[in-house]
Amino acid sequence: MLSIRKAIVALSLTLLFPLTATAQSLSDLEAMNREDRRAHMENMTDEDRAAIREQRRAKWDSLSDDERQAMRDKRRAEKDERRQRWESMSDDERAAVREKRGSRDSKRGQRKKGQRGQQ
Repeated sequence: MLSIRKAIVALSLTLLFPLTATAQSLSDLEAMNREDRRAHMENMTDEDRAAIREQRRAKWDSLSDDERQAMRDKRRAEKDERRQRWESMSDDERAAVREKRGSRDSKRGQRKKGQRGQQ
């Protein structure tokens, strides 16, 4: 009887593990910096990305109007901060950022073309 209980508990945990891993990954993603988050997302499967989008959408839908406004204000402040950082860069630093961005965008475009070819 004890072994049956252990088997049921083990089976239940294995069935629940993917759900907790996905839920945990959303909080982990939010804690990452932009570069790490981007690299992590690029290494995920389409299904994993869709699951995270659904989690974010559900989280957004569950927020009150005040919480949503606070999130918008936070994003606006982050955008202003990035703009100030950009404006404080030298021309060489801006060129390096543009080159890095172009390289990243071309890789992303190649990956998307590959995905379209598979469909």
